[in-house]
Amino acid sequence: MQILGIVGLENSGKMTLISRLLPVLREYGINVSTVQYADETPSELVALARRKTTADLVLVEGPNGLPIDKIEVHNVQGQGGELLQYHDDRVVAVVADMHVMAGVDVPFFLRDEINGIAKFVVRRVRSAESAAVTLPIDASVSVPSIHAMVAGV
Repeated sequence: MQILGIVGLENSGKMTLISRLLPVLREYGINVSTVQYADETPSELVALARRKTTADLVLVEGPNGLPIDKIEVHNVQGQGGELLQYHDDRVVAVVADMHVMAGVDVPFFLRDEINGIAKFVVRRVRSAESAAVTLPIDASVSVPSIHAMVAGV
């Protein structure tokens, strides 16, 4: 099971991206669950996700500081500002409403490139499955909590 964060400022389009990705990921045969940020630790999140579903992928809509790989959603026209990707090496891709500043050194997608974003996510999930490596989560890490509303999709 892979866990991938969908992060960004408030009203950047995180939930819109998730809702548009879900049906496309299903078409690719990926079993997806979603989690919305609130109060459990990362290890509790994984345990809850495993109890609730046999998901290939759990998408976490949550805060920028979670210690997991994440896709940053950025609303250039509405919010501007600097990309989280410049300061967080766990950002694996950026999705924005228009081309953003120079220096983005991860895959970049326009918000409407749903098929491209889905293919990127599917490749990550399938490469993790083929590697068959499970990394332990350090429960002692002090991070914001995640309240998991895990919903199998």
